[in-house]
Amino acid sequence: MLYLNAVIYIILGLYCNEVVPQQYGIAKHPLFFAEKLIRSVSPSLHKSIFGEEDFLLKAYRDDNELVQEDVDAKAER
Repeated sequence: MLYLNAVIYIILGLYCNEVVPQQYGIAKHPLFFAEKLIRSVSPSLHKSIFGEEDFLLKAYRDDNELVQEDVDAKAER
């Protein structure tokens, strides 16, 4: 039982590390581990649960814009 509890606590700790908001980074959706399964079963359900998946693609129209952002960030240093 001790080893089983250790494995359960490690898995729970890794899950909480991904889901709970922290100072840096973006917390994942609580169902992040099942995202591919939900997408393959029902794309409309995936969209209603996880929202739009291409919001970053809409924010940046092309790769050149991202490269320009990198150049601007390096110039500010």
